[in-house]
Amino acid sequence: EFCHPYWPASDPDAERRGESVARYGGDDPMPAIRVQWQHKYRMDPANLDARGVPVFAPPKYGSERTLVIPPFLAELLERHLESH
Repeated sequence: EFCHPYWPASDPDAERRGESVARYGGDDPMPAIRVQWQHKYRMDPANLDARGVPVFAPPKYGSERTLVIPPFLAELLERHLESH
């Protein structure tokens, strides 16, 4: 959803999608990924010895951002998606 080659066209937020398509798409598109979520384990306070449950959470300090990726990495992502 937030990864090249589908992002920014796949962004569920219409306003952000419009801005991102204008910035990263267009005539000379820049491959990019969106850091929108982080994966972390949420501990049960009643059972601190347990591993915890994996959850999606926003990045710390409101640090959602877009990262332009180098062409070789964009190509690897495209090849990986084609193979699955």
